[in-house]
Amino acid sequence: MAITWGSTALNITDYSREGGELYWSEHELIPDPTLSSATPQSVLQGFGRKRIVVKITGYGTDAECATFDTDKWAATSRTLAIDFDNSFSKTMMIYSFTTSQTKGVNKTFYRMELIEV
Repeated sequence: MAITWGSTALNITDYSREGGELYWSEHELIPDPTLSSATPQSVLQGFGRKRIVVKITGYGTDAECATFDTDKWAATSRTLAIDFDNSFSKTMMIYSFTTSQTKGVNKTFYRMELIEV
């Protein structure tokens, strides 16, 4: 179960990925009275999709978390590779990043939301 952000291996405790929802629109055509009612008189057009969003909860060292925070504020895009999710690999950037540290533990726990670029 390997997941990497660029060359940094991530330790994850929770993971979810929403698919990119497609946008479709139906447009009426000029009616043709010679066609039967069984023939559609409209056209279906697609015009893009939403960006893929990945949500990760995990833990890392203070230095790793500082790097993630720097990447967020610099809008750095890196490759997110997830082996266990059908070898998912996309260029993404960190959309939101929050940390919390538990006393007595030398690991920083974080929540990260990445968005496709």
